[in-house]
Order: sequence, then C-alpha cells, then structure tokens
Amino acid sequence: MLNSKHLEAALDEWNHRAEIYADKGYVCAEWEERLQAQGCRIHIQRYAKEEKPISACKERRNRRIAKVRARFEHVFAAIT
Repeated sequence: MLNSKHLEAALDEWNHRAEIYADKGYVCAEWEERLQAQGCRIHIQRYAKEEKPISACKERRNRRIAKVRARFEHVFAAIT
C-alpha cells in the first residue's frame, strides 16, 4: 500500500493509525523494527522463495491481508 519512498511521509504526527498493511517489497527489516518500536501492528504479506515454498499458515495469513489491501488498491486502480 505504501511505496517505501513515501512511508516516512505517511507516518507523520497526524497519522495515528496503528496498523500497517503492505506488500513485502515495500518494507524492509529496518522499517519493520522501527514500526514495531512505534507500536504499530504490521501486516506484511510474505512470499515463497524459489528454494522454500510458503507454508499453509502463511498462505492463510496472506489471504487475510490481501482482502484488506484489495479494498484500497482497487480504489486507486480506478482513479488511475
């Protein structure tokens, strides 16, 4: 939902949202630690690697996260 370049701007003092939904490509380990330190609940989708398939538990988690993210992404897709 957030491009890593714009993550800093989205976390200003007016934004008190404690939940972050994102694709793994947008948030690195450094940002995850920083967000957790600020008290945010992080909902980042995880993806399988070539050598290691994703577990069924992570697949269900990704599906739950995708349902929330899709609501926002479809709105922005319609705008563009």
